[in-house]
Amino acid sequence: LRAAAEELVQSSAAPAAEEAGDLEEDWLSGFAPYAERATTQRMRSLFGRVLAGEIRKPNSFSLFTLDILSKLTQREAEWIVKIAPLVIGNAIVLTAGPMEVLTFILQSRLGELGILTASSIGRASNAVGRAQLELNVRGKPARAIVHRQTLFLVEADEAKEIQWPIALLTTAGHEILSLHETELDPQMLRQWASHLKAQKATLSQAPILKTNADGSILFGDFFTITPDEPLNLGA
Repeated sequence: LRAAAEELVQSSAAPAAEEAGDLEEDWLSGFAPYAERATTQRMRSLFGRVLAGEIRKPNSFSLFTLDILSKLTQREAEWIVKIAPLVIGNAIVLTAGPMEVLTFILQSRLGELGILTASSIGRASNAVGRAQLELNVRGKPARAIVHRQTLFLVEADEAKEIQWPIALLTTAGHEILSLHETELDPQMLRQWASHLKAQKATLSQAPILKTNADGSILFGDFFTITPDEPLNLGA
């Protein structure tokens, strides 16, 4: 409780009064045993952040996710922290840089932990993730990806399908990675922009200024992410 209170005081993501909700009694009953077994400072801090997140936005963490968290070793937690700067929305864009970090062995281990979906391990998936929205911008296909307080927009120069290779997080993986508020790897963003440039598409981002109760968002000005030299990563 003390760790959760400290997290809520320090966090800039406190909800507006109309956004907050009551914690479910069943969730609290399920949470309590895990919190009681959190004897190390690392685990107490981790479960404090979970409780704070659930207070800010109820139904953010499932009991299944709590079970995974309670069983993570220090080394496994370090794997998750390692990939955190590469995660956008609920996926990792598999450009050259991230693929050096997210080796097949690491993908397999994260799959065993329930962090990555089994179908995306060892291959490049082009599936549209939960955090993506299909849009039509100026008569052309576009995708918007919400990542924390940033909105990414992928726009095509032509009316065609835009694709990029990704490794998908599971629901539990998405919830666990939401606990690690790290800056995105800028090289990964430039390489992603390069991959899109080869498809005559651009990548831009804008700050999210406000999220309304109905799910709509207010965002600031977009600026285009400058790509690295085009990479031969396939379609």
